[in-house]
Amino acid sequence: MDLNMLPKPADTIIKEFVQQISKIEQFLIEGIYLTGSIGLSDFHSNKSDIDFLIFCRDLPDDKIALKLKFIHQKIAKQYPKPDLSGSYLTLESIKSDNTATAKILSWHQNVMRYREFEMSVISLSELKLNALTIFGQQAEDLPIEIDQDELNKFLYHNINSYWRKWINQHSTFFNRKLLLLFFPRFTEWSVLGAGRQLCTLQTGKIVSKTEAGYYCLKHLPSQFHPVIQEAIQIRKDNRTYPLVRSYLIKPSFDRLEQTIQCVNYIIDTFNATYKLHQPQIT
Repeated sequence: MDLNMLPKPADTIIKEFVQQISKIEQFLIEGIYLTGSIGLSDFHSNKSDIDFLIFCRDLPDDKIALKLKFIHQKIAKQYPKPDLSGSYLTLESIKSDNTATAKILSWHQNVMRYREFEMSVISLSELKLNALTIFGQQAEDLPIEIDQDELNKFLYHNINSYWRKWINQHSTFFNRKLLLLFFPRFTEWSVLGAGRQLCTLQTGKIVSKTEAGYYCLKHLPSQFHPVIQEAIQIRKDNRTYPLVRSYLIKPSFDRLEQTIQCVNYIIDTFNATYKLHQPQIT
């Protein structure tokens, strides 16, 4: 694709990134894909990552991994934001029955490490359905089969582990409630993040956080509409602020309580919907 069509400054970062990794070893890279907010047309330079998946002929060994790490560090130093975040893997590894155990090389939050592909179900679904193809076979033509039941099962465990734990931690002043009180970004993160899980379960589509917000406005009770609308407005705010870039400091007890109630309602609604169609949960 024409990299000039990417949102700024992602276009410049990806051009530099592709140019640098292409020099490492001839025929190493077989495909480069952008997922996440860029693929979903919901990229915000002050808060979004540049998410990628790169297929290699072979999984990079320690020597190549060190070269890749140097490239990532160099780009991060030159372009502090937005962050590159993603994984290197092989096409062969995703042909197994259990892709979650496939070995990948990941770069996230300035750390490069080998690990298992725990997020394979959601990552490969995004790749197949929404990714932008930078180089290689078109994403929609990759040999990836989307199992909706497996995706829903992953979402069920995710919303009842990560999101339930998150909202519980931010519901007490002895833990992280002050963060939710002072920073509107946490309302955006939780309401739209949990809302995406519910939207995907009920529609089968993987959507952006903004689109999930509009979905929730249509399907959640009107008592939650004010906080959902506020979450959408926060999401669309691409300004930078003093101290912590995208984190506007704006205390609100009303927003705090509405966020907690809304996220808990989304989780409960998700579980009720899931159990209706999946009575045997493991």
